[in-house]
Amino acid sequence: MLRSSVRFLAVIAVAVGCSQFQQRDELMPVRLATHNYAFRNRHYYGETLFNGFDYGHATAYEALVKRKDDIAYIEGELFDYIMGVNDDPPRLQPAEEAIAPNFTKAYWPVQNVFDWAHGLHRQLNDILADPDITDKHAAIEEATDYYLRHKHALHPRWKRMDILMDGQPYSKEFRTRYPKWNGIIWAYHWFQNGVYEPLHLGRNESEKAIGVTAAAALFQCSRHAPPTKFPPHMPMSWEAAPTFAKQHPRAAAIFDNLHMLHDIVADVLVSEKVKDKRGELLRMIALLQDSTSYIDEVGRGMGPGMAGMKHDEPKKDGDGPAAPMKHDMPMKHEEHKEHGGMDHGSGTAPSASASASASAEHAMPPPPAASTNNFAGGPGASCADGLKSIPPAYIPVH
Repeated sequence: MLRSSVRFLAVIAVAVGCSQFQQRDELMPVRLATHNYAFRNRHYYGETLFNGFDYGHATAYEALVKRKDDIAYIEGELFDYIMGVNDDPPRLQPAEEAIAPNFTKAYWPVQNVFDWAHGLHRQLNDILADPDITDKHAAIEEATDYYLRHKHALHPRWKRMDILMDGQPYSKEFRTRYPKWNGIIWAYHWFQNGVYEPLHLGRNESEKAIGVTAAAALFQCSRHAPPTKFPPHMPMSWEAAPTFAKQHPRAAAIFDNLHMLHDIVADVLVSEKVKDKRGELLRMIALLQDSTSYIDEVGRGMGPGMAGMKHDEPKKDGDGPAAPMKHDMPMKHEEHKEHGGMDHGSGTAPSASASASASAEHAMPPPPAASTNNFAGGPGASCADGLKSIPPAYIPVH
């Protein structure tokens, strides 16, 4: 009788305990497509950086859950550790719930939103990298449609950053308390958007490879003097990838809303003003998902030429003038054997005549590197240290 009672109580305890757990595996499966892993197969180093970014985000959130008041540790030892991860990024995409078990257990709906949007990031990288996809515009819009069918999707119109990210009582606390960590996360977000421009504008495999490597070098350059070379504000898609943002405004808005959510999550986790952190994050996610509130109709969060654009009418590839190619990482023919085609000098942009000469000599224009306007160093900043951080095997030789 006693054993039966003990078993009964044990069953009741398990049932009560399980009722407090909620299912996390609610994401739709990754779209099966021939382009899957095209970016990894052609731009392996860039892919490993994305893996490192996932690891860095998870590491930061876990630290903010477990020891947010230990600023010296987070800005010191933990930041130095994640810099080491960026030096030798993971070869495979990490399982973030294994890196941040306490964060994902407490805020699994937030992690689901992150996972679903990060999946779209990788899908679009693969589409743009796959030479066998001739109508990339249609493929990108189809992938975006698939993303939007799920309940974890963020809204495909720009939301009011000045209210949702920067206008809450707790806003900007993370960037104030942890400037180095905030800076590296903003650099992550620049690169995640920044690779779209060379992938979009590159006319062949070689141009795409050189452009992605140039973007990677700029990212690596930004972290060699933290936080002075980190972006001074949260990078927006129209800054890092203006051509992509104009031709695919839905995807661009989704990614900017995602990056806004990353900032909001960090602020909520560190703020003493927020008692119900889970509730506040669910509220903010709902605002970033609904179709009526805080839509950025007048372009407060957009750049030149973006304000007033109709979000539901993406421009087709080739519509209107393309964004000018940047010459932040000029080619030097005489150095290509030693340095893989990248200039290790001052990084000063070449003159128009020099660019024309280089183009004729190589039978291709200078590499379409992503915009650097939102980096403190600005266009033409020296990125020799950034290029040195990339293993030579992954620097394309032209």
